[in-house]
Amino acid sequence: MPEKLEKPEKPEKPKKQEKPEIFEKLENLEKKELPKSIKKEWVQQFIQKTLQQFQTDENKKWLQVFLIDPLLNYILERMFPYILILTVMFVLLIVMITITLIIVFTRIPAVLGAIIS
Repeated sequence: MPEKLEKPEKPEKPKKQEKPEIFEKLENLEKKELPKSIKKEWVQQFIQKTLQQFQTDENKKWLQVFLIDPLLNYILERMFPYILILTVMFVLLIVMITITLIIVFTRIPAVLGAIIS
C-alpha cells in the first residue's frame, strides 16, 4: 500500500516584538488631539514666555558666549581653507584677464597695419 505523504511543516512566523511602554504612550498621545483653542493658547503662551526670556540681557549674553560665538568660530575654521583657495583663484583670474587684454591691445595696431598696407 502506498504511504501517505506528509505535508511539510510551515516555518513558524517570528513573533512580533512587543513595543516598549513609552512608544505605546506616544502612539496614544498622537491619537488624542487637543482642541484648537487650547493648542493656540498654549503655543502663544509658550512663545511669549520664550521671547521674554530671550529679551533679558543675561540670556542674550549667555547665548552669544556659549552658542553663537563657538558656532561661528567652528564654521569659520572649517571654511577658511576654501575661502583662501577661492581668493587666490580670483586674484589669478584677474591677473590672467589683465595679461590677455594687454596682449590683445598691443597686437591690434600691428594686425591693423598689416591689413591696411
